[in-house]
Amino acid sequence: MNKRAWIISALALLLALLLFFLFRPASVDSSDLLITIDQEPVALHTLLAPEQTGLRVTLTHGEESLLDLPFGRPCQIRILQPGGAENILRLTETSVWMESANCTTQDCVHMGEITRENLDIRPMGGFIICLPHGLTVEVHST
Repeated sequence: MNKRAWIISALALLLALLLFFLFRPASVDSSDLLITIDQEPVALHTLLAPEQTGLRVTLTHGEESLLDLPFGRPCQIRILQPGGAENILRLTETSVWMESANCTTQDCVHMGEITRENLDIRPMGGFIICLPHGLTVEVHST
């Protein structure tokens, strides 16, 4: 990837984050969220396999971290907010992507998958952002 592409990618990420913080939805108490992993309810602030190092998948709502999972743990995560906002995140052994969302823009769904191979070259890096629902997914190393 050439220098110009890196600059454009960095600017796109900064713009998305700026828009996220400027136009995030009205505050929703995270205790009102229903989060399931493979259809089983989970407690907020769940940290799975904290002793593992390597890539992690962190789910954030607004400014609050909700889940921290190891990359490569296959599962489906469903986030249901008051008012019916819903996102479904899919994790496989090799990738993470927003499988579906009932937001109007569908930008998070169209951001595609994050893999080990494309983490450093994706325009959004390790982020998937659902601006209308205030959700951020970040794949990062520990």
